[in-house]
Amino acid sequence: MSNGVGERIAQLRGSMKIGDFAECLGVNRKTISRWEAGEALPDGSSLLALHQSFGAAPTWVLLGEATQGEDPPLSAEEGLLLERYRQSPVALREAALRVLLGEKPVTRSFKEVGQYIEGAVNQAGLTLNVGGKRKK
Repeated sequence: MSNGVGERIAQLRGSMKIGDFAECLGVNRKTISRWEAGEALPDGSSLLALHQSFGAAPTWVLLGEATQGEDPPLSAEEGLLLERYRQSPVALREAALRVLLGEKPVTRSFKEVGQYIEGAVNQAGLTLNVGGKRKK
């Protein structure tokens, strides 16, 4: 079996830990290791998960070919950012976008039941403090 598939999967994983990458795709760590070693190929549901999480088209994963008009796959870090963005509360997503777009600095607090998330957004980036019950 060609190791090209394994190399492309390792490229998608980037510096992401195997366990985190496997969890993102809904498979176990050994499956990722077997793919990267060229001992196995991803099944259809795994190819779909690679596409949804990292933008990697099945033809690119399996053959190394991109179809016309297709965007390059996301790196592991880009995929992680996208996943975390999608899981974030709307206010936090809006704040992160303002930082990336270089818009006016904003400071907000994001409250959840029993916990708090405080964020400061400025040109230097997004700073978050997460904790238990807020002390007064």
